Amino acid sequence: MTPSAADLLASESLLFAVEGVVLGIWYPEIEAATDIPVPDHLPDAGPQRAVVGRALKLKSVPLCVVSYLIVAVYGPNSVQVVIDAVRSFWRHRWSAFADYDAVQTSLVLVTVLATALAVYLTSLALDLRKTKKKLQG
Repeated sequence: MTPSAADLLASESLLFAVEGVVLGIWYPEIEAATDIPVPDHLPDAGPQRAVVGRALKLKSVPLCVVSYLIVAVYGPNSVQVVIDAVRSFWRHRWSAFADYDAVQTSLVLVTVLATALAVYLTSLALDLRKTKKKLQG
């Protein structure tokens, strides 16, 4: 059974929303760990290393994994929607818009936003990794 575009959109949007809520809860801790000051005497940086390590391993990396899983699950359907739209436009030119489907367009848009979030979360994880390396010396 092939799911409809509406079912795909509903399930992807739900996962995206849950991820957004979790990010909203965890973001202050991730951001604070990214901005943690590096002490002059690195052997004294144990507590800072622990904070950054926890933010990286327990918050930032799991959010990245979830983001990329969402993109991996829904990306192929979104790519197929784009391919079908381009083919339809190529064959029928402007009359292809008579078959416009806002649900399929929304599916693609949510997947694009999920991809953008995954990239942003990756940059946060990389920033945390840089901070962790600075604290290790």
